[in-house]
Amino acid sequence: MQYTFEDVKPLLISLNEAGYQAYLTGGSVRDHLLYGNFNDIDITTDAKPLEIATVFNNKRYDKFAAKFGTFKGVIMGLPVEITTLRMESGYVKYRHPSNVSFIKDPELDSKRRDLTINAMYLDQFGTLLDYHGGQKDLDNKLLRLIGNPYERLEEDPVRILRLIRFQLEFNFKIEEETEKAMLDKSQLVDEISSERQKMELQKFLKIAKPSEIEVAFKKYQIEVSTKL
Repeated sequence: MQYTFEDVKPLLISLNEAGYQAYLTGGSVRDHLLYGNFNDIDITTDAKPLEIATVFNNKRYDKFAAKFGTFKGVIMGLPVEITTLRMESGYVKYRHPSNVSFIKDPELDSKRRDLTINAMYLDQFGTLLDYHGGQKDLDNKLLRLIGNPYERLEEDPVRILRLIRFQLEFNFKIEEETEKAMLDKSQLVDEISSERQKMELQKFLKIAKPSEIEVAFKKYQIEVSTKL
């Protein structure tokens, strides 16, 4: 199902009126800027999951996800994922951060995100917060990792697969330093669990043919079977 900014604006307003910051973020903002709508509702706020549940008088949400600072549930009839603003460090086994601190600054939160085009924030008034030139990269059809690309890929090698998938989906070019890091760190894909590889491949198969995926993988020296 597709949603628009006007659909989620009441959620942002409700959190703001309760005294919290709230922004549409991630792929939701990216697709909003590209197409005027989006498939998944990603919101970030300085409210914790229990506080979010209180604001919306909603006791039916994913309690496991809430332990990690994410509210997953249905609010105002909309399936949402609302993540508390945070800083992360000390990634373990190429995926999980060992240190997570909840914060109130969206700029600091943006530094933990992967791509510039996925690290923009939209407030209830439609004001765009863009700390890494995401809008410019979107206009130039460019995929760029935030910060040091080598460090970002070492934190989570799935980002290599995500970059390739976005390249196929949007027909964007990968920024030079980001692409160099992908080639130099391509062996890290072997560290991704088979379960996560399958999850990513399912996303690939929704937007490209197996033959196209195999060509893209070969370009970046990646050996991942396109057969589920």
